[in-house]
Amino acid sequence: MVSGAPAQLGRIKGAAFREFIAYYRTTYGAEGLAAVVTAMPPVHRRELDLRDAALGVLASEWYAAEVVHALLDEIARGKSEFALRELAAAASAAVMRATLRGLYRKLFEWMATPERYARYAPKLWGTYYDSGEVVVEFVPGELLATSTTRNWRSHHPLICELNRGASVEIYTAMGCRDVICDRAQCISRGDPHCRFLTRWRA
Repeated sequence: MVSGAPAQLGRIKGAAFREFIAYYRTTYGAEGLAAVVTAMPPVHRRELDLRDAALGVLASEWYAAEVVHALLDEIARGKSEFALRELAAAASAAVMRATLRGLYRKLFEWMATPERYARYAPKLWGTYYDSGEVVVEFVPGELLATSTTRNWRSHHPLICELNRGASVEIYTAMGCRDVICDRAQCISRGDPHCRFLTRWRA
């Protein structure tokens, strides 16, 4: 089902959304996935198809962020910050491995060095979201990159945490070792934008 819902918060590409659904279904089972979908507000629930393993989400289509947010709100409900961080780390690894090796493999292979990624990160961002400005800064020799996101209408605390985990996967896929990514700022905390600091060993 292609979402026709209003998208005041922007749209999110189905590729990552579909892989997240696949991860959740594999980890928590079809019943666990059905439970969170059933708990969604009807206006958003009707955009998804419980008869389909991927809820009818198509990799090549765009979906209203409100629908994605509603699903994530139910997934996050009652979970501690630690539990959500653990979930996001595992889910982002699954999503990025699938998309970077699948739909976006050629694009990622073209930019798969820290220097190139810093230059072309906005292009990769644009394959996942239709709003937001991303700036990645990398200083050769420091093995540190900062990623700053501004004006992102589709921001959600759990998606932001998924993006932090995605940074670990992206740099690991480049061949960087012992990658860690820390959140420096987030609009959910009242900051003006979201910023991650990613470090690694050569």
